[in-house]
Amino acid sequence: MRTLIQLLILTFLSGTTFAQRAIKVTDINPSGYAIPSSIYVMNDRLHFTVNAGASGVSGLWSVDASKTLRLIATDIAFYSLLTVAGDKLFFRGFARPGDINNIEPWVSDGTQAGTRQLKDIFPGKNGSGQGQLFPYKNQIVFAADDGVHGIEPWISDGTTAGTRLLKNISAGASSNPSSFLIFNELLYFWVNNDDGSYDLYRTDGTEEHTEAVVTGVKDVSPLTSFVYKNTIYFLADEGELHYVDFQTNSIAETGRGVNPTAVFPNPVDNHVMLSYELKKNSPVTIRLSNLEGKFVTEALFSGIQSVGKHKLRVELPPGLSAGVYFLNILTKSGNEAVKLEVR
Repeated sequence: MRTLIQLLILTFLSGTTFAQRAIKVTDINPSGYAIPSSIYVMNDRLHFTVNAGASGVSGLWSVDASKTLRLIATDIAFYSLLTVAGDKLFFRGFARPGDINNIEPWVSDGTQAGTRQLKDIFPGKNGSGQGQLFPYKNQIVFAADDGVHGIEPWISDGTTAGTRLLKNISAGASSNPSSFLIFNELLYFWVNNDDGSYDLYRTDGTEEHTEAVVTGVKDVSPLTSFVYKNTIYFLADEGELHYVDFQTNSIAETGRGVNPTAVFPNPVDNHVMLSYELKKNSPVTIRLSNLEGKFVTEALFSGIQSVGKHKLRVELPPGLSAGVYFLNILTKSGNEAVKLEVR
């Protein structure tokens, strides 16, 4: 029995918040099935890919609000979802007939003439990779292998000339960038190291400003990374929730890894006795910050301490201006601050 394609365009076609019925646009493949997927809206047209198992049907399609269909490109095998950046569609695939291994990034402006392979990054029959393309500042960033540098981050503005290696992070090896996300207008991603640890990188889209934020993170799950409020969270260390501390460019577990119990004297002249309890063995750093949260001294103490109660004499730097500060206790499992008045 012939299968009819039904696109549930709903709001896009009806212009209403709730559609009461599915709208059949057309029977794209009268002789068999059609499988629409990867639906994106660009330039007031809904774009989607079709795998119908029939020549002249599989490819990139679009439809507008008047239900007018347009076949943009046919006989393309798609190996990623569509991604919109600026006024262009991007995807990974190869032209049929072709080598299934020769998968490269493609670009389309929504027309037949403007749909083409973006760049043959890995020349020959070996493709550059199958991973997803991530939109960033009207460009795309993705992991690719050019046969020379290994799997590294690449960036493209939609032109062949503007498709380039962003940075060769792991010289002589592959950094395998993954889990791209945007935070405070910068793009963050994880790369892995030979010892199994991960580094968190960020970039503004230039090689000069592509840099590591934290390094050597063990047992991290990059795919669990997400942004919430004003930081980046992820799972690591046997599934525990961690976050990135951007003041110290380090990571910490959520929750109270340290519990301050006393600080004396307060107000203070030149030194204080600080008491606190650690929830687990951890490196500990004591630093002083102002009311804006900016550190105003180097580490007043730094060392590895065991779980339990601790009492520490903290010497304040000479010449410290009078005022209100925070004495920060920084640990692997969380940070706490104690208000301190300096006379």
